[in-house]
Amino acid sequence: MRRYVVPATQVMRDKIRNAQIPKGLKYILSVNNNSKALSTKECTALSAHFFAPKDNKNITPDLRLYVSQFLYRKEAYQLLLNFGKHFFIDNSNGTSGKSLTLRNDLVSAELKCFLFALIRLNNLPYLDIVMGRIISQFSLTQKETVIHILNAVFNYMILRSKDHITNLNCQEIIIHWVKWMKLLNGHCEFSNYSTYKYILRSLSIYIRTLNAEEKKSLLDCLEKIKLILGAQSASQFATTLISIFTRHRDFNMVEPLWFYKTNNDLQLSSFDLTSILQTYCHYGKFNLVASTFEHYPEAHDDSAQFDYCLIAHSKLSDWEGLQKQFNSLFGIGKLPNIKEYGIVMFALAQMGELESVEQLYAQLLRRGMLPTYAVLESLLISYYKAGDYIGCFTQFELFQKYAIQPTSSTYTIIFKAYRGMSDIDGALRFLRRKTSKETVKITETHFAILIQMCSKTTNYLIAAELFHIMKSHYNIIPTGKSVAALMDVYIESGLYEKALSLFDEYTQQDNKVSRDDEMLQDNVISVYNKAILVHIKRNEPEKCESLFEKVTQLQIPTDSPFYKMMIQYMIETKKDYPSALDILDKLLTSDTVQATTSHFEVIMAHCNHISYHEGIFQLYKKMNEYNVPMNSRILYYLIKSTFKVNITNKEGVDNAIELLNEIMENVARGTMNVTINRLHPSVMAWPMRVITKYYSPKDALNLFNKYHQLFYGKDDTIMSNKFSILRSFMVLFAEIEQWEQFERVYEKFLARLETIEQLPSHTVKNSKLKGLFIGIISYKIRQLNATQQIDKLPGLVENLQSRGFILDNKSWNDVILALFQDPRTIHDGLKLVNDKFIHGFNLIHKYRFLKNKKENAELRDGKEPWLLSQKEKDPNSFQPKLYLKSDVYLRIMESLDGYLNSLGETHLDDTIKSFLSKYGYFMKSYLMTPRINVTGWESFENDHMQYLQQLRQMKRIVPLSEY
Repeated sequence: MRRYVVPATQVMRDKIRNAQIPKGLKYILSVNNNSKALSTKECTALSAHFFAPKDNKNITPDLRLYVSQFLYRKEAYQLLLNFGKHFFIDNSNGTSGKSLTLRNDLVSAELKCFLFALIRLNNLPYLDIVMGRIISQFSLTQKETVIHILNAVFNYMILRSKDHITNLNCQEIIIHWVKWMKLLNGHCEFSNYSTYKYILRSLSIYIRTLNAEEKKSLLDCLEKIKLILGAQSASQFATTLISIFTRHRDFNMVEPLWFYKTNNDLQLSSFDLTSILQTYCHYGKFNLVASTFEHYPEAHDDSAQFDYCLIAHSKLSDWEGLQKQFNSLFGIGKLPNIKEYGIVMFALAQMGELESVEQLYAQLLRRGMLPTYAVLESLLISYYKAGDYIGCFTQFELFQKYAIQPTSSTYTIIFKAYRGMSDIDGALRFLRRKTSKETVKITETHFAILIQMCSKTTNYLIAAELFHIMKSHYNIIPTGKSVAALMDVYIESGLYEKALSLFDEYTQQDNKVSRDDEMLQDNVISVYNKAILVHIKRNEPEKCESLFEKVTQLQIPTDSPFYKMMIQYMIETKKDYPSALDILDKLLTSDTVQATTSHFEVIMAHCNHISYHEGIFQLYKKMNEYNVPMNSRILYYLIKSTFKVNITNKEGVDNAIELLNEIMENVARGTMNVTINRLHPSVMAWPMRVITKYYSPKDALNLFNKYHQLFYGKDDTIMSNKFSILRSFMVLFAEIEQWEQFERVYEKFLARLETIEQLPSHTVKNSKLKGLFIGIISYKIRQLNATQQIDKLPGLVENLQSRGFILDNKSWNDVILALFQDPRTIHDGLKLVNDKFIHGFNLIHKYRFLKNKKENAELRDGKEPWLLSQKEKDPNSFQPKLYLKSDVYLRIMESLDGYLNSLGETHLDDTIKSFLSKYGYFMKSYLMTPRINVTGWESFENDHMQYLQQLRQMKRIVPLSEY
């Protein structure tokens, strides 16, 4: 049997013309090629010729193929069935029943036409007979072709049932598939998708498209299979279904299938047990994991089962029972073997029980035992969980010392440790060094971690290069995991178009292969989540809703981040806070996707933005009520709100400090339900700055010392690595006017920046660091003033701008005020105000003036000024980001008065003229009113009366030629 045939319509028509058939039939077969079905007369003519006994042997294989495809295209299914019985089957062995023999020169294309015709005629018994013969006759020599035909027929049955052309339902289609797989393989149990992808692909895609009712009907389907093919087949296919649903992460169906097998005493495989343990862990039914595992010892043949048992033990915090079980071995005269050490150490490592793991490691070494992979992996995990990333690298060296081969999961921990240290350069060096030996397989997960690291530094160039290297050099086919990671980098870098372009490329590929291949389906929801996030940030509600609908239409399995996007969409785009809370409440009681810390974090961020402190307290209470763990950001919002409420109510901050101390101690002891092992410095740094500025710098310093002692001990690297800590110390030392100490910390701050900027990976400016000097520059100005170095301020500001740093409007106003108050820098201040800030000031005040006149009906002729009309069309227009504040405006005017006084009357005229030439826009505002505090101004007014009158009347800059 030949499978591959190159379409050649013209060649076939030539052969029709050359064939030994009547001219009238040639016309039917070659000319009458429109979409109309064959007439009864044409069918009769074709039958009379092809089914005449004398012509049975005259048809060539090429003609047979052409006629088969022609009849199928013309929907002449009954005629095609008769044609197939005459020319596809060796009639010497009979034309029906199991004894029929197919011709060896058949090609897959004509066989598919024949089988499709049987489906259209609803002749399913004969379909099974022919399919059975194809399998028995050709599967030994041409199995790939047989599977191709089987999948094609299976997909055709699905399409025709959806079109309602046949009466086939979901159960009947699947029963046929099971029958054919039994004939082809001798069984229908396929638990490893990677191994049996060529068999399972079509079935997996079909099951993904079923609705909830159709999925439930699969249990009835198993009963029918049991009656038709026997209990063993039902058991095997149940395992196949469990495999598919587990791969789809559709755990709703895994538990019913498991109960079907156990309730019917069907044979259990190790995969069945592994899947139900995974399901229980997914739904948080940790108390069922250990008991289920122990109840079915006959299925203990998968190391992954032990992993799920460990997860359950860790989630139940049953460390005491685990330790007792381990210690009891000593009491019964049996010393623990190395495997048992590995079991206990691995379990303890999951919760970051570093001290216990190290004690057991020391104990086994004293007993002269050599560590195993499980032991070393446990050490590595425990150091990572404890947040000791430097210790991770030290423990990793033990693999080489004991000649134990690390695995991909070992490398995953190391890459995560680099991520914890924000050390992309170190991670890239590790990748190059380890892959040069080609001892451990580098996976997409490793690259996803590396790419994700670039989002923190907004280095989209390195992220894109990593993605390219992953595909081209490592031949890793990207799934949603790595695509979403790269999209996240683009989003964090503000490159929304690039993120959407990547989304379009990926989803187009995904749609293209959805009919034939599932390899790009993994984690596809992650890609949709990132695309939704882009549209949220761009305030495009229609496009967000379109993607939500598409996820529903394509029946893409959703995950926790998807509902986070829904909540974020409700809050940021729709401004619908109640609906966001409603989604959260539904997740809290959902059996599928449960509420997580991130869902609460989105809503808390909104409450923090609008200073809705009571909302934050309510959400915190709800997290405790539903036992949702907290992270540093949740605790940051809680602490910040507590401080602000206490300050607003004039209650002092003692209660807030007490709460912060309690939180720090509980996190450090591990007695608080949190997702972290170390409290992020920002949780402590913000209160520290508040306490320093408004209460007691000493209390702020004590707060930091306690934080440092609890989470870092003697490790002082935090002082030089955390910008939030360094900023807090600058505020502390500035408030108590310890300028030498301030300068020392400021130099560390700059040194840390320079280190980052000199890294090989610093190919793109980190946009997240652009505002690093906001809030700090004001203290730096105070230090320069106190140390008589304000003349360094212009150079400092210029340096910050050249390096891409930005300042907020308040910081700029502080800079301007400082520049105007010193005669050495007043020219710098004048230039700055003239170039960037006076325009915003004038625009704001002009709008206020016109708005006030309109409200008081003072506008002449009732004609609305252009600025007011534009603001009515778009309220967000003409809102300058940089402008002089009113109080600063008045103070710099006074400073300029003082500066002119210091020059004396003789220089007043020349100085004003010079300033008008250089800083005309600002000087126009300065000259709008007489400067009564400037000595000699009356004479200046008299000398230039006409010029000043013209300037004040026109409210425009008058050319110097008229001065």
